[in-house]
Amino acid sequence: MESLVTETPPPPRACFEEWRSRGGGCVGDADFWCHYAWFKFEHGTHVRARAVAESALVACPRDPEVFTMYACLELRMGCDRRARRVVGRARDVFAVDEDAAKWVTDDVERYRNCLRDAAARPTIGDVFRCLLFFCGCESVVYATT
Repeated sequence: MESLVTETPPPPRACFEEWRSRGGGCVGDADFWCHYAWFKFEHGTHVRARAVAESALVACPRDPEVFTMYACLELRMGCDRRARRVVGRARDVFAVDEDAAKWVTDDVERYRNCLRDAAARPTIGDVFRCLLFFCGCESVVYATT
């Protein structure tokens, strides 16, 4: 019986670099860049996510979607000041295109509000604890998932 040899797949960074060397990541690939930066945020480090977002700005310098993604990424990392700087850069780039500048600013502000609302929204555990307290059952032991 033959033994099966399995190779470890290359890490995402190696795949990305190979794709780039074959001409990927050109102007107009904003969707790819946005997804890749979020992937790096979720599965890598904040430093790598920022590096990918900066590369996206170089590859797609006039795409408002890339600026929006980068600013929202900074907000998600808890870096409001950096997000504001990215929006400022977008305003500079889109100084003659008021619609694009407004689109970036409004979209980032909506995302900021969603994050703030989500943080203020009580969890089901909070609601359950309040119900127990108001029912006079605060000494009841319960498990949460």
